[in-house]
Amino acid sequence: MFIPAYGGEIMENICPYCNGLFPLTVPCPSCGTVMDDQGTLQEELGPYSPYVENIQIHSFPGCVHRVFCPHCQAALYYTVG
Repeated sequence: MFIPAYGGEIMENICPYCNGLFPLTVPCPSCGTVMDDQGTLQEELGPYSPYVENIQIHSFPGCVHRVFCPHCQAALYYTVG
């Protein structure tokens, strides 16, 4: 879910989870425990990532968050958008 940001006209879409509007509550597909949000893929790769990895960031529609299950140690990428 992206929320349009208004400033007279639509300027950009913002991620409600990155901006603290809502908590990200993704159930673990393995055990059902709510997974911990560990930030975005862009934060994980950093600003000086090789060009190929930056292409991966832009190949997803929306904002991609890495989530981790504290119970069973599962990790996955969750796309918001």
